[in-house]
Amino acid sequence: MLWAVNPPMTAALCIVKGVLAGYAAGLVYKALNKLNHFLGVICAAVVCPVVNTGIFICAMIFLYRETLSIWAGDTHFLYFAFIGMAGINFVLELAVNVVLCPAVSRIIKNVTI
Repeated sequence: MLWAVNPPMTAALCIVKGVLAGYAAGLVYKALNKLNHFLGVICAAVVCPVVNTGIFICAMIFLYRETLSIWAGDTHFLYFAFIGMAGINFVLELAVNVVLCPAVSRIIKNVTI
């Protein structure tokens, strides 16, 4: 839906938030892996959707505010952004990451050794 509003900005937003979420998760994993591999994987799995959703919400508020207000209708645009647009997605993304990342990490660790 954002593509119809501003294709170049939407493309940039998707690329930037994806890269920064992955980079932040990588930094967290690299820092915590020294202490405990499992802790590094879990914390990286949490950081990734937090950064991804945080950047998305900021972009919606600062770059797409008019569109957000129109989509929100009678609802306050901040409530709509946090709950309506990002809330459910964030919870699902976080749950999938926390459940699947340790399993995938264990498989990769066992296969590469």
